[in-house]
Amino acid sequence: MKKLFIAIIALAAAFAASGAVDPTNYTLNEPKKFSAAEGETNVYSGVISGSSYAIIEGGGTVAFSNPNNTYTGGTIVSNAVFRLDADGCAGVATITAAVNTAHIFLNCDNVPNDMYFAASYFRSDKFNPAVAYPRNAEASLYPLKSGVVVSGNISTYQLYHWLWAYSADGSTANPPNIVFEGDVSSRSGNYIFLYPYGTITFNGKYNSGYQKTTSLGGKSDAYGTIEFCSSSNVVTVAGFFNANISLKAVDALAQSVLYYQYGNSRNIMDINGHDQTFLGILWKTANPTTEDPNSFKIRSQEPNMATIRIKGFDPTDANKVESGATLVNRLALSGNLSLVMDVDADLTAKGFYQDFSLRKSDMTGDLIISNGDFRVSGSASFPNVRSIYIGTGGSFTNASTKPSAFAGCQNLTVLGNMASTGDAAPFTDGAVALALGVGAKFSLPAGATMTVCNLKVGSTDYTEGTFGDGGTPLDQILQGTVVVRSHDRYVDCVSGNDGNDGSEGSPYKTIKAATDNAVSGDVIHVAPGTYGEAEGSQMISESSTVGTRVVVPEGVTLESTGGAEKTFIVGAQATGDQIDNATYGTGSNAVRCIYAKEGSAVRGFTLTGGRGAGTWRGGRTNYVGAAFFSSSLLGATIEDCIVSNNAAYMGTIVDAVVRRCRVFGNWGGTSPSGAAGSECGWYDSIIDLNEGGGIVHNPQAFENCTVGAANVWAGGGANPSVLFGNAACTMAIVNSVILGGTFAVSDGAVLYCTNCLIASTLQEWANLPAERLYNTILTNSAAAQVDSGYRPILGSFVGIDAGDAAYATEALGDTDIYGTPRILNGAIDMGAVEHDWRPTFNAELGRRFKLDYVSPMVTTNATGGLLVPDGAVVGTVGMAGPYAIAFTLTGGSLSVYVGGELVETSDPLPGEQTIRFNVANADDEIRFVYVSEAGSTAVLKMFVSARGFTISFR
Repeated sequence: MKKLFIAIIALAAAFAASGAVDPTNYTLNEPKKFSAAEGETNVYSGVISGSSYAIIEGGGTVAFSNPNNTYTGGTIVSNAVFRLDADGCAGVATITAAVNTAHIFLNCDNVPNDMYFAASYFRSDKFNPAVAYPRNAEASLYPLKSGVVVSGNISTYQLYHWLWAYSADGSTANPPNIVFEGDVSSRSGNYIFLYPYGTITFNGKYNSGYQKTTSLGGKSDAYGTIEFCSSSNVVTVAGFFNANISLKAVDALAQSVLYYQYGNSRNIMDINGHDQTFLGILWKTANPTTEDPNSFKIRSQEPNMATIRIKGFDPTDANKVESGATLVNRLALSGNLSLVMDVDADLTAKGFYQDFSLRKSDMTGDLIISNGDFRVSGSASFPNVRSIYIGTGGSFTNASTKPSAFAGCQNLTVLGNMASTGDAAPFTDGAVALALGVGAKFSLPAGATMTVCNLKVGSTDYTEGTFGDGGTPLDQILQGTVVVRSHDRYVDCVSGNDGNDGSEGSPYKTIKAATDNAVSGDVIHVAPGTYGEAEGSQMISESSTVGTRVVVPEGVTLESTGGAEKTFIVGAQATGDQIDNATYGTGSNAVRCIYAKEGSAVRGFTLTGGRGAGTWRGGRTNYVGAAFFSSSLLGATIEDCIVSNNAAYMGTIVDAVVRRCRVFGNWGGTSPSGAAGSECGWYDSIIDLNEGGGIVHNPQAFENCTVGAANVWAGGGANPSVLFGNAACTMAIVNSVILGGTFAVSDGAVLYCTNCLIASTLQEWANLPAERLYNTILTNSAAAQVDSGYRPILGSFVGIDAGDAAYATEALGDTDIYGTPRILNGAIDMGAVEHDWRPTFNAELGRRFKLDYVSPMVTTNATGGLLVPDGAVVGTVGMAGPYAIAFTLTGGSLSVYVGGELVETSDPLPGEQTIRFNVANADDEIRFVYVSEAGSTAVLKMFVSARGFTISFR
């Protein structure tokens, strides 16, 4: 077969041989021959001008080196090598490889010329730099330096062309990179190969012509990259042949069939976050085998989600299907991808489908079969797909034998047809919300049961029940049983029974019964009571000797219904000869309170009595986290909990995100132990009365927290290291209050305090560099007085309204640890507890109004009343009847709502006004909502009963 061979190859100056340099200036008024005998290199350094053309011949190498050559007739290369030693040295017209032995070497940075290659034969599978040039019956294009740009257009006629990159020394030091800025086209398809390194970049349009397959890739172990950067390329069939392809434009191969032609090394297509449309995917070679890492992979490593859309083609079209190719492929999709099948019905009727077989696709997007026939077979799987959608024109057959092939699916919508014929449990029980269209057809393997968290048929929702073969018949369920259970599970240690189904009306007795049946997304609601010995003791790893009362599965939320004051999870002390500290009951057979897996949350419990080992021996799973231990760093969350009377060698709470917790009276070891916690992110929490070799170890964050003055060293010593870090830890505390103790850093750890209040006279704090004490108050305890609940005392706490939420890394919650609005009087207070201005606000409005909430920017006014720049003031009255609110506006409007209904809106004029209204029910919410304009404000002056009254404005 005839093939034109355009080779891209990086070669050193080894091509220079005997010859001469000719400095003569030539004017081409008629064709001029420039020659070099075989084995010679003749360099023409003079200026070549004129309107005729140059003929390169003689069997050797002819080099033009003058960048000022201006001849306009073009260049014909015949049985020779034409070497371009300077940009623009080939004049301004086309370079033509006229016969089947014609080579063009690029020893310059930019080639502006168009190039045309006529017919030639190809007889070698790769270039060998030791072989003399020109090679007989070949035509080639070589860059002799890396980074050559060809800005002209390239075309070939009738025959194949090959693009090769060859690194002569097999290294990556100077890869042969070439960029085609112009269009590259062929009348009859081609091969584009690299070996072994380098990059071919097509910035212009690439048109493969009429030949059905363009082979992309290289020899075995080829690691070069072919880049397509245009959306106008034309490739009928893109055959992958040890290919590394990069698509850097949307729909770079939009009219192409992807064809796995051959590969024993690598076949990767990276779409770089760009949406792509392909006609379909074909497969021929038996390689690779199952899970072979060298298999063909399409991936996108960009953070944005990209979509691959398959449009389909006529599988009987010989121009699109190679002999022996099949639509059953072993492709893997990876990264931030969604796959969409959108195939015309007539192509499906002609037999087009796509079948993914054998390999795992770890793509994280959606699987959408809008129209067409999609199949999964062999041991293929899509475990990370969150949503599967099958349109009315779609058909999805899952014949995969892989268990949990779609384990990550949370939403399955079937409007067309879906049949599961492989493994009986492709989905995770209870994790899927299943929606079936009115005309849908859905079937499972015979006898199989699928548990879903919700079933919607047409417009009807089912949150509980059994449907199909084992329950209520549905037209849409043709085979198998669908059991519906909600994501809410319930536990009640008083009235529950572990034989129940865990629904609200039939709760479990133990938390363990609920967690054993929980799936990601479940919320387990726990009634008040004590959950201890009846929960048993679970081991979290093979090396564990310390047990755990409650293990919270991945993605599950465990929350109490009565709050931490009423709901207790209790661990257990070590017993017998396993006790290693008799005072605290630690030891190797102790029981911690909670082990929480990735993505789980625990909310509203008292965790107490948890114990671990009291020494560092025996493995980390045994001596850390007496109350709460997360399976990964910051992998689980503990919120609104009281954590008290727990003991282990290190960290009462470990590796968790801690929010609005009170951590009191826990013990850690004598060396740097983190008696309260280790490696946690701390937010809005109070830490006091803990004992150990340090209190908070290596905090990952520490924001809006209060550390009390009663933490002590192990053994009772005063002024412990309430914060300590090692292992090059950076401790950054923000908007927090330290009422006692100092800090310690080692092994390169540093401490930064931003917008904090340090009530300590210890010199260590004052010795911190100024840049590590930004906007931080160093004072004594007299200026940081708190009550027994660590609430700031007005007039004796300099941190009131002195915080700055802008420094926090997390969005501020609506309330503090006690439910007080987190910002009152316009600014956050330093520490975990907000000073409650509501009594002061109530005094301004009058005793008849019980204030429940004010917007963050509301403050007291200098001349009396409440100053409202924007927002709402909300409260109730204790008695039904008529009331009135008196106020002053500088602009904007004030509206009054009672029981959620609008009563009246103020006049749009500034000045003093009164709105009278009636409260029908004593518990009705009363809401005053002010909407400002152009910096205006409202001052609420007085709230009074309207049973005969006079209002005096202050």
